[in-house]
Amino acid sequence: MEGYNKSHYLLDLERTSKEAAEGYLEKIKLINFDPFSVEEHELDYDIEAIPNVTAADVVSYLVLTHKYYTKEQMIAYKSLKPYKYFKAGCVGKIGSKHIKDYVLLITKVQASIETQDAKLKVWVLVQADGEILTAHCTCMVGLGEACDHIIGVSYAVEHIVSKREFKQFIARKATLPNPTHCLIEPTAAQVADMDWGESTVKRLETELDVPALDMQGIQSLLEDIEKLNCRAALMRVVPPFCDRYEEQVSLPSDFDAHDKADGT
Repeated sequence: MEGYNKSHYLLDLERTSKEAAEGYLEKIKLINFDPFSVEEHELDYDIEAIPNVTAADVVSYLVLTHKYYTKEQMIAYKSLKPYKYFKAGCVGKIGSKHIKDYVLLITKVQASIETQDAKLKVWVLVQADGEILTAHCTCMVGLGEACDHIIGVSYAVEHIVSKREFKQFIARKATLPNPTHCLIEPTAAQVADMDWGESTVKRLETELDVPALDMQGIQSLLEDIEKLNCRAALMRVVPPFCDRYEEQVSLPSDFDAHDKADGT
């Protein structure tokens, strides 16, 4: 791959390890550009320039794409070393640079929580929609697709995005119009003239004009219900349906209930 400036890091890899250099070149094939050759003034440190990397994107990269962690481990991600590394403030300021349809995120990190002097370089290649494609770190493990430093940077990016979205939500909420007072003036009326709902029912009855059922109509309705193998409460009192109920329900008198309670 030619046609772009090679960083000192890539040149050192080519001198010391041809295999490692080939792996690095494979990573940057998408953009045909060496991220470590970017100068400081070329980076945009505005948080608005960072793509919407979500927690789901981080999990997808670590669990589904590279199987660096299991799903069970990610459930307790706050107990993992990379998250503690991020929370300890080991990730520096993150800059971004748009290349083609991708966004390159570059930062410097501490080698470990204990060692504050040693600085490592990390870059993460992200799609515009937030999907993490690949990443690299100048530590030995960073020659692969993930290490504690890369994961710590991923958590930092996701944290920036979530805080940005929260601020945007608060800003939108602050611009919502306040509810206005009711502009309808109340009118006085006699209690007898007020509509309490009953008049509406009477009006509906008048409009529907449903005739009342006579005994023959009730019996016909109950016959239809019986054909459906159903029962209605009216069947217990309307002949001949009431004659078909054989069960007898007897309630004890108050005295009988009192005697049974006393065991006499």
